[in-house]
Order: sequence, then structure tokens, then C-alpha cells
Amino acid sequence: MKLAVFETEQWEHDACLRLRPAYEVSCVRDILDEASARIHAKAEIISSFVYSQLDARVLAHFAQLRLIATRSTGYDHIDLGYCQSRGIIVCNVPGYGNTSVAEHVFALLLGLARKIADAAERTRRGRFDQAGLRGFELKGRTIAVIGAGRIGMRVIEIARGFSMDVIAVDARPDELAAQRLGFRYASLDAALGQADIVTLHVPATPETRRLIAEREFALMKPGAVRGHLLRRAQPLSRLHQSFPIPARLLGRATELTSLNQSMHYKRDRGARSLLARQLAPSQASPHRRKRMASERPSSVQASAPGIVEPHAYSLVGPRFVPGRSARCGLAAGARS
Repeated sequence: MKLAVFETEQWEHDACLRLRPAYEVSCVRDILDEASARIHAKAEIISSFVYSQLDARVLAHFAQLRLIATRSTGYDHIDLGYCQSRGIIVCNVPGYGNTSVAEHVFALLLGLARKIADAAERTRRGRFDQAGLRGFELKGRTIAVIGAGRIGMRVIEIARGFSMDVIAVDARPDELAAQRLGFRYASLDAALGQADIVTLHVPATPETRRLIAEREFALMKPGAVRGHLLRRAQPLSRLHQSFPIPARLLGRATELTSLNQSMHYKRDRGARSLLARQLAPSQASPHRRKRMASERPSSVQASAPGIVEPHAYSLVGPRFVPGRSARCGLAAGARS
């Protein structure tokens, strides 16, 4: 069976090669686009990360495609409708980065709360006064976690460690977890009205695209902080226009999943300052990278349509897999 793995880094090659000799494996450094799809058109299984756009135009080149294994939690870069219509199974790896992402949330939050980036920049310029650098403590603050899935639940655990009051918003409340960790569920409107800090951990779908818009901003407390994830890169000079901070809010902390050539931050002093204050690239810890290397091969070990290993979750395909203990769920029921 032919397997093509795209967007590979050197440290991923050993993990990919462990699939031999059961599979004819090709490790490709480039993203999967129409050009690379033509070269590897005979692949029956493909695996990519989030920077490859697996739309109908790209996937149409793979006449024998049976399985797509995205090496990520998110799957908004894949045309699930096309895969469903062609009987192509799609799997993700939902659990490898829970702790790394949740800890990064608090790295950004503490940086904003303590104005660390502003203080560091001032120090570089030889200024050591503290005027305008007064921050705030997290203890006793109310944080609203929008999306209490795997990552959101880890954020809640860390927030409780900071003695924060936690309100969760989720379509499927877990009351046992709420009792164990000491948080409560509320509606989105109620949570926004009570929160000092709002953090979003929902999949990027058309339904969540404008989850927080003008109406929701108006519900927030003056001086609140929000955080979110940008999946699509754009010039930094336009970020403030596309994602403005309302005057009533204290600030925003944002994680970027990519910094590419469209982000001309080295040429734009204003944009570079914006980057330092509010934006940070997504970072994977060594432990997270080790889990990525060990779990990703499991998500592509398929000997027939419908057969996936325990670490892979099926987004398009059978809910339960005969002969295996893998837990599978359709895209509509998946959470990250």
C-alpha cells in the first residue's frame, strides 16, 4: 500500500520509516498542493499537517485514495464533504498537544497580565522605570473557557491552580468534571458578562467563525482580556483591522499557527510592535514533539478501509471499527 507523508521535518522521518516494510512510504518536505499531488497521485493513504489545503482540486488527483490522516487536532483544512462523497476515511490526532497548548495559553495570558513584552522592549531601549507597567493578578479573576474539550479542560485545570474562578461554555457539559475540578457551566452570554478573561478553544468551522463578534464584545466587562487562535496567516499590518480590540477591552493574546512570507513584520515597525504585544507563534515543547512522532504513525496504520489504530479518531467513516478498540466519531461530534 502506497503512503505519502507531506510537510515532514527531519525529526519525523524515523517515525514515518517505521511503517516500512508494511507500506511503501514517501516522506515529502513540501506541502500537499496540486503540483505535489500529481507526483504522488498513486498514493492510497496521505498524511499532512495544517498548512496543506486538502480541497477537492487537490484530492481529485488521488484516484485510489482510501485514507487521509492529518497529523493535527484541527481538520478545517480538509474538505470533509468531498471525502464523505468519495468514501475516503479522514482521521485526526486529537490528544497529543493538550498540555502544550493549554500552557501556552497561560504563557500568553501572563505576558499580557504582567505586560512582559512591553517591559522587555523598554529594557532593551535602556529604560528601567515602571510607569505604565502595572499589571493584574490572576488569582480571584473569572475566566470563561469557550469550548471545554480536551484542551479546554486542561486550561481549566491550570486556571484552578491559579485560584481562578472558571466558567465553561460547551455543547456537551461534563458535570462530573465540573464537580471534580470546581468549575461551573453557563451559556455563552452569561459567561461573557461575568468573565475578566475569555479564552476560545473551539474548532475552526463555519459555525464558529463569528462566535465572538460585535454583539458578544458588548456583553464583556470593560477591561476584559480575550484570547484566540489564528489559523490563516495574513500581513500583520492588517491584523488589527481584521481583529480589532474594542476600546472597552484591556487587550488580546493570540496564537498563530504559522508565520509565513505574507507576514512582513520585519519591514513594518508598527506591525512588529503589534506582534510583540499581542501575537506569538504556536510552539511545540520537546515532550509534545515526542508524542507527535510516536502517535502520528498510529493514525496512518490502516490495512483496509475502516481499520484505524487506537490513537486515531475517524472524522469521516465508520463510527466503530470492527476488530479494533479505536474510538471513532463523525466530524459533527468531534471536539478538540
